[in-house]
Amino acid sequence: EYAAGNWYSGAALSFNGCFLEAGSGVDQIYYLVIPAGDSDATLSESNYTGTITVTGDSNNYWVFNSAISGFKASSSANTVKFMAKDKAGNTSAIQTVAIKRDQIAPAINTDGSTILTNGVLDIPLSGSVSDDASGTASLEITINGINDFKANANIEESGNWTSSLPAATLSTLETGTTYEVWGKAQDKAGNISESRIAKLNV
Repeated sequence: EYAAGNWYSGAALSFNGCFLEAGSGVDQIYYLVIPAGDSDATLSESNYTGTITVTGDSNNYWVFNSAISGFKASSSANTVKFMAKDKAGNTSAIQTVAIKRDQIAPAINTDGSTILTNGVLDIPLSGSVSDDASGTASLEITINGINDFKANANIEESGNWTSSLPAATLSTLETGTTYEVWGKAQDKAGNISESRIAKLNV
């Protein structure tokens, strides 16, 4: 469902809204979708993407709910314009909203090296993560087979990240066993990627 300022991964969104009309009542709502990168266009009764029928009114606020699609994934925003027409033929001022869509998950960049540990010292981890559209929201570090360990990496504005594997966790690992350290990155649109960051030899 649309909320101002958010990023989305899907090509369609549900919109809830209303127009104030105290006279004859809202007859029809027109909307125009302008995909990211396309030239601006004017919404009118002869130039629109689709129409929405109002579901009712409450104290002269005429409510609508509709799924709208056609949004392009881009670092720039899509535009949706809305206009209401009342039963007397008058049209409202045009309302405009911006829709930002990102369907590509972040890329986690590390050297995938093998790390030796005896469980005595913390092990620092670092790398970079990139997302050219909405930006990376989080990076979670896990060790396969250790279900109670999760660490959130510190991500700088540049995309560089740091974290660590604490000795308290490393000391519980089985000697002579190889473990894998994984990263799960999520961007602001909700896209997720997972990548092996390193191997641990105990």
